[in-house]
Amino acid sequence: MTVLDADVSVLPREPRERLAALFDDGTLELLPAEDDERAGVLAGTGLIHGIGAVAFASDPRIQGGAMGSAGCAAIVAAYDEAIRRGSPIIGLWQSGGARLAEGVADHHRLIVAGGLRPDNVAQAVAHLRPYGVDVSSGVEAGPGRKDPLLLRAFIGNARGAHAEAMARDTPDEPVSEEPYDWRDG
Repeated sequence: MTVLDADVSVLPREPRERLAALFDDGTLELLPAEDDERAGVLAGTGLIHGIGAVAFASDPRIQGGAMGSAGCAAIVAAYDEAIRRGSPIIGLWQSGGARLAEGVADHHRLIVAGGLRPDNVAQAVAHLRPYGVDVSSGVEAGPGRKDPLLLRAFIGNARGAHAEAMARDTPDEPVSEEPYDWRDG
């Protein structure tokens, strides 16, 4: 049984078990991680209905699943593996947000997600200077319904913080305004 067939009310909290539930029985192969204990993220490869995929799962038992630099490194490694294989990638999030105080060294490929709202996205962009931000429940009027005014505020605050950061800082290397295309390397 895969997670697609499971009753979501009984899904496990432990990331290894969540990944095993996602992939076809017996196909999970964990990706190596530099700091398994503290990363707060576990990644692996396997098959989903016979199709190869890469997935990562946050660990809510490590600081509430909040993302730090080690967890971000694990996710970047998972994306790199998916690109190398030409496979889809799936993220299983159970998180309290980001550990912003840790900072992130490689902001050129970082996409910040989890816990973002119009009132905190500017702080995240100013501190982490990510390539992009992702939002879902932080702009909802109700379950599954996006609020256009919250979306407008979120986008405006993210863009404003990005513009301020770009005006204040000179990047170490040229930053393209073109969208990132993973096929270009």
